[in-house]
Amino acid sequence: MIVVRSTTLAASIVWALTLALTACNLGRAVDRATRKTLAPGILASSDVPMACAVGATMAPTMMALGHGKAPGKSPRQAVTLTLVAAGMCAEMAAWEDELRGGQLRHSMTVGAPGPQTGPLIQDALIRERRHHVEVARRDLGAFERAVEAFGAPTEESACPSRLRRDEELIFLLGLTAGLLAVIHDVAAERALGVSQAIPRLVERGAACLDNERWRGLPGALKAAVWASVPGAAPAGVDPWAALAAAAAAGEAEGLWLGRALEAQAAAAAGKEDLLRASITRHAAAARSAGAADLALLNDYAARMIQHFSDRLWMADKGHRTPAGALGTFPGAKEEDEDAALLDAIAAEAAESDAAAAPSP
Repeated sequence: MIVVRSTTLAASIVWALTLALTACNLGRAVDRATRKTLAPGILASSDVPMACAVGATMAPTMMALGHGKAPGKSPRQAVTLTLVAAGMCAEMAAWEDELRGGQLRHSMTVGAPGPQTGPLIQDALIRERRHHVEVARRDLGAFERAVEAFGAPTEESACPSRLRRDEELIFLLGLTAGLLAVIHDVAAERALGVSQAIPRLVERGAACLDNERWRGLPGALKAAVWASVPGAAPAGVDPWAALAAAAAAGEAEGLWLGRALEAQAAAAAGKEDLLRASITRHAAAARSAGAADLALLNDYAARMIQHFSDRLWMADKGHRTPAGALGTFPGAKEEDEDAALLDAIAAEAAESDAAAAPSP
């Protein structure tokens, strides 16, 4: 026990000395480790809850390492990565509260008392809104750190001048976070006032990346902006067709996030038929193995699409998507099955009552 403690103490001292000796270059050292080891390692994992827990734990430490230092000496790429991961935690919490509110609304449609259910619905909405604020804040922080690290893809400077090939992944994650920050701030009733100019910056930044190398995701980001911002699409371009093509290209390369962006845009636009089609296409694509090096993005995409499917099921049936039913939706067949089940339960109850009745 003493040996273990001594070893741990020694390791801590070595670590502290290392930090002290490299303080002037600490931010660069952490960022180098992030893009070469941490980012590829985390993105190769397929467990969003675990990754978001790591992000929520490490983000404050990464931000603290740059406290009081010149901007160029803070670990901005590391902060981008950890804030993106931390944002996933708050987003999943928002999804849960949204489904809870949907379940309560469904219960009212089938006879639950309004005076009891109404306050619960309101509370679920409040909780959901608070989580949207948290997602927006974390994703906005990730986008801002990426902009600090690489420069904003503005009209004056269409692409970052100092973006290296091994930094493109962090830049891509920062762009995605920027778009998500806007989406979640809107869901939070503009509580943070996230700039509505960010989607156009995301569009320009995505154009700086090789669409083929990044499995269609830059194209999906651009098309998602076109579909979400009226008048953003180039002349003669159908944003929904472009988004569908980008999603299909990504699926062909084992990346599902483009399809999730399509589902999210369709849900925001009230295009339920397209949302259902997106879910069905994802369910078919997910039967094949996804890209191993971007497994985390695939798990995130799968959870996002699962949430949209759960919303549809919850509104109609009061429960989430049944196991094995992703890609199918409530309809006549399910209603017939439910009716048959209820009839069977009623018949069984009637038989029990008859058996329990006293003989004449």
